[in-house]
Amino acid sequence: MTPSEQLVRFIRETAKQKGLNTAALAAAAGVSRSELKHVLSGNDPLTVDLMVALAETLELGPEDLAVLGMDEMPAPEKLSAVRKHQSLTDLPDIDPYGNHAEQVLRLGFGLGCDMHVVLNTEVLEGTGVPAATLKQFPDLLPIKLDAEYHHHNDPRFTPEGIQLTLSFDTLYTVVLPWSAFAQITMIPLEPELGDVPEPSKSSHPHLRLIE
Repeated sequence: MTPSEQLVRFIRETAKQKGLNTAALAAAAGVSRSELKHVLSGNDPLTVDLMVALAETLELGPEDLAVLGMDEMPAPEKLSAVRKHQSLTDLPDIDPYGNHAEQVLRLGFGLGCDMHVVLNTEVLEGTGVPAATLKQFPDLLPIKLDAEYHHHNDPRFTPEGIQLTLSFDTLYTVVLPWSAFAQITMIPLEPELGDVPEPSKSSHPHLRLIE
């Protein structure tokens, strides 16, 4: 493993231990989400300016970066990064017969995707959603879960539903039953050209002039 690959791996592991997905890390570091995604996936080089911004965001000091001179990366818990909600980046096993709402939400939080959620208002009484909001949306309640704020949403999964911190007029801790989810839409980050391999020319149908 090259030093640059070690450094990228180190940044990814540190961000994971802090509960930061790509969107949140990019916003905190003041860089575009797309740029950071390409660097951390190994498609683009890590510049000095970006490294400095990430080190400040992740609160990395010389003692942390010194591990890059070792042959093997130490266990993440031995780094100075703060451990926090590892479940955000743990992708689930897909079970087509299981709870679809739970699996989609776990996948969305794990990938760091923006998500649009539509809830059946009639089953939200007593869940922590403010009464004024329920009155405003008597049938269906739309909620947007921005990837940048997933670590603030603090998702906690239970067999009955999901606990989230959501912002209405202020912050509320709500417990949404699985029966409330009418629709969940994930919005993936659009890939750049470097993410998609060019199809071979022979794969395209074409016309040929025959004399």
